[in-house]
Amino acid sequence: MAPRPSARYGSPCYFSQAVSFDPVATTAWLTARLRAEESARPSPLSRDPFAARLVAAEGAPEDLFGGSSPIPLVSSFQEFIALFQTDPRAASRVARAASLAVRSRYFDDLVLEAVAGGARTVVMVAAGLDTRVYRLALPPGLLWIEVDRAETLAYKRQVLHDAEPRAEILDVGGDLRDAAVVGEVARAVRGPSLWVMEGLVVYLQAAEVDTLLDTVARQISKGSALAFDVPNLTSVDPKGPVGEHVARHIARGSPWTFATDAPAALVEKRGLVADVVAVGHPRAHYGRLPWPAAETPRPGQPVNFLVKGTRA
Repeated sequence: MAPRPSARYGSPCYFSQAVSFDPVATTAWLTARLRAEESARPSPLSRDPFAARLVAAEGAPEDLFGGSSPIPLVSSFQEFIALFQTDPRAASRVARAASLAVRSRYFDDLVLEAVAGGARTVVMVAAGLDTRVYRLALPPGLLWIEVDRAETLAYKRQVLHDAEPRAEILDVGGDLRDAAVVGEVARAVRGPSLWVMEGLVVYLQAAEVDTLLDTVARQISKGSALAFDVPNLTSVDPKGPVGEHVARHIARGSPWTFATDAPAALVEKRGLVADVVAVGHPRAHYGRLPWPAAETPRPGQPVNFLVKGTRA
């Protein structure tokens, strides 16, 4: 097996040529593009000054952003309903962008809460083009580990070569389903940690999700936590209310394969204390979604659960 690239920030291993990625990996650009559009809003929920550079740099896949019109600005439920009645596809884009903005802000707050509470290591699993280590106010002495394909991490460091990270970065090229990668990350972790798996598990098979959560849970010491998002079953139903979006992912080669209506069980069965809210809950709304906050999703509503599991 070829050695897996692993490098501290600033290693000379980064390169300048354009890089190609598989269909699932390219979803990182779609997410970054939505963060860039959110940052350009008059009152963004969170601001990512680096996202626009990442999606505009040489090597970014054109088919994810080239030629697409900006997402309409919708600030009220009435405007959203009116848009849905006249242009359902545009309304779907509005809903998806708002939901991703909420998800991003939720994980921002989770990271800040964890490091303020004493976490000394943050592990970003399938980090993609995440830029939190550059844009969040992080405390001194924090270790920030990013795990993803070596090409993706190298591309990001190359584009952001002049940005100043707010923590010590360790890049680990590989997949946490690989025992060698797990070992490398586990040896590097120091003190209480937060493991973030944002936008990942939906692309895995159920057996892979079990293996990944088992693997990470074994690394979670007292006072540490893991966090991820997972859709409900309605969200991945090709015949459901977002079936068109599900079909587009299938056609692009990045199908949504994992979902659950019992997200708390995913962490409780591994001995962790669960904290679960759905996007749209009062704790995960922020006034950004174009529909009212609700404690409980409506029956048949597609939702994305935000899950945290803590080792008590």
